Amino acid sequence: HKPLPIIDKHIKILDQLISVHEDVTLAMDGLTINSLNFLSTTSRNIYYGTVHYMPTTEAQNYQTTITDVCGVYRRGGFQVTDIVCDNEFHSALDPIAASKNPPISMHYVAAQEHVPEAERNNQVTKEQFRAVYHRLPYNHLPCILVKYLTYESARKPNIFPARQGVSKYFSPRMIIHQENLQYDTHCRTSCGTYVLAHNEPNPTNTNAPRALDCLYFRLNASGNHECLHLKANRVITCRRVTFLPITPAIITLVHTIAKQAGLQE
Repeated sequence: HKPLPIIDKHIKILDQLISVHEDVTLAMDGLTINSLNFLSTTSRNIYYGTVHYMPTTEAQNYQTTITDVCGVYRRGGFQVTDIVCDNEFHSALDPIAASKNPPISMHYVAAQEHVPEAERNNQVTKEQFRAVYHRLPYNHLPCILVKYLTYESARKPNIFPARQGVSKYFSPRMIIHQENLQYDTHCRTSCGTYVLAHNEPNPTNTNAPRALDCLYFRLNASGNHECLHLKANRVITCRRVTFLPITPAIITLVHTIAKQAGLQE
């Protein structure tokens, strides 16, 4: 099959909307799902949520994550000026905020208190995760599936306009990324479903399989599909996939992968 043509999906966001809300305040908090630690953020007024996996709680990981989040807003024409979070992030984020240009103002809540926007964002992400998990036929999930399922649980609410957001017509994703989405492409299936990823071996005159047993993860920014190759237990990227019903053999294979890497119940 020939590669699909690249279509320009960018849309025009009103300059007045960007200028009025140019300064962004982030609400940040930690998130734990199946013993895996994440850092979740959401912006006031815009309500654009993000989740990043945190292998450790070292300051370097926080610095990398905050830099990535600030870069997403900066590319959309916004500037992160304030961060509201729990007092537990005090020692890790103070050096990071001071190193930014311009510096980021840090606001730490008192002990035994929480940031309402961050807590609500975590609750929504967990609800999305549970909804997809109970639709899947697996008793145990591999760690990599838990990570991507958490990413998608935080990403999907960004597709729809926020009820208390700055626009009734533009979703948070459209405001930040300034691009449109297509239902048939981006919402065709959910994370964790069974697909055959079409392999394109090079050279082509070999006995290598043309279709690989995979669990579907998501559609990346370049329009390719990210999947978990079950036989190799690694994430691959392919241009075309075929969605199929989940068979008992695939369920058994997923449980085997989860047990080999430690059970995620």
